[in-house]
This record gives sequence, C-alpha cells and structure tokens, in this order.
Amino acid sequence: MNWNTDVGRRLLERLESDRLVWLTTTDDSGSPQPSLVWFWWTGDDVLVYSADTPKIVNIERSPTVALNFNSDEQGGSVGVMVGRARIDRSHPGAADHPEYVAKYRRAIEEGLGTTVEGFSATYSVPILVSPSGGRAW
Repeated sequence: MNWNTDVGRRLLERLESDRLVWLTTTDDSGSPQPSLVWFWWTGDDVLVYSADTPKIVNIERSPTVALNFNSDEQGGSVGVMVGRARIDRSHPGAADHPEYVAKYRRAIEEGLGTTVEGFSATYSVPILVSPSGGRAW
C-alpha cells in the first residue's frame, strides 16, 4: 500500500483516528461476511482481536479480506482497503497491548461490562491484516 498518495493519506488518517472498521471475510460458499470490529493500526498492519468465531475459519481458508470505514451521513468520507489477513496466536493478547487498551478501555468496561483481562480472554485470537490497496473519497 502506498501511503504517500492522496488515497493512502486519507486511509492512513482513518486508521489513526477511527475506532471502528468493518472486516469482511468470505464463507465457504464465497458469500461476504462483514463484522464490525475494534482495531489498532500498528504502522504496518491492522490488528484485530477476535473471539474464536467463523471469521477465523474464513480467514484460515481464504485470507483475502476487505476493511471498510463508515461513510459520513452524506455518503462521503469513504475508505475501503483490501489486504491479506493472518491469524497470529503468538501475538500478545489485548491485555498486553497498552495502546489498544487505552483506545478501548472505556468501551470494554462500560460498554461490554467486563474487565480488560476478561475481554482479552474472550477475544483471544489476534488477526493481522496487511493492507495492499484501497480507495477513498
């Protein structure tokens, strides 16, 4: 992904500021399966922590995914990326990722009604998505 283009800069801004992104995998019939997820931009990859759900099976079978940011109310400010996802069970868990915890602590504790440790135990599967291209307008 070339971050030095207008599109790259727009997507990078969204990666650094947004709190939610749609991660779309495909099931075994080829049907898209979007999931709204929390994420952290590592500077190279989009890091998502997931429970052991069908999206994990989908990624293991077909690692090509899409990441879509919500548009504004008028249908502008669109950001779409494609890339390859990989499951990295050796990656530190959410509780051991201070930037991720800082970004989502309130949502974990108040929104989900759990602790960071509880979240980390449930959402224990790290997914890393390497963006390879995208569109933004």
